Amino acid sequence: GVSVGPGSYIGPGVKIGDGCILHANVSVMDEAEIGLGSVIWPGAVIREKCVLGAGCIIHINVAIGADGFGYRPSLDGKSIVKIPQIGNVVIGNGVEIGANSCVDRGKFSSTVIGDLVKIDNLCQIGHNCDIGAGTVIASSTAIAGSTTVGMFCQIGGCVAIVDHATIGNQVKIGGGSGVIGDIADGQTVLGYPAGPAKATVQQWAYMKKLPELVRKLKKG
Repeated sequence: GVSVGPGSYIGPGVKIGDGCILHANVSVMDEAEIGLGSVIWPGAVIREKCVLGAGCIIHINVAIGADGFGYRPSLDGKSIVKIPQIGNVVIGNGVEIGANSCVDRGKFSSTVIGDLVKIDNLCQIGHNCDIGAGTVIASSTAIAGSTTVGMFCQIGGCVAIVDHATIGNQVKIGGGSGVIGDIADGQTVLGYPAGPAKATVQQWAYMKKLPELVRKLKKG
């Protein structure tokens, strides 16, 4: 029951579950695994040893398992040396990843995307991230490497999250926010840098009043 479209490449040792659909020009590289009933749309690439669960939808031109962004200075300090990225990506069941999004492979271990995670178009998930089950991530969000995101979080569009942060369960992050540290369970944050939503909105209201206050001070 597997359907493979024209121009697709399936490498040695790949395992593809029953009922999967691979549209045209899909690349599934050596020893990767795809679970039952998953759908891979044209141009998507699943690199070597990555694991995709059952019932997933991978949209156009998604890259799963590209090298993580890892470099170090050379010993003589005159160049940059690439650090080999030998981990993989492990994606749970029922995950959907939007067009042109990237999930980088782990440096030594795995980048993990939990069950039922929904990722919009043009998102970046860095190496060694762990995204908890049921989390929803809107378009153009970038999550830097080694960040942990809890279960059933809601992350708005164009959010930037610093590396090595820990985001708790059921956290809400407003669109356009910049997260520079850890966030506890159940918090709603907003702004750049992101802070408690209520306090941030109050600060914005006060900022609008600053021109009037400056005029009063000059007159006074």
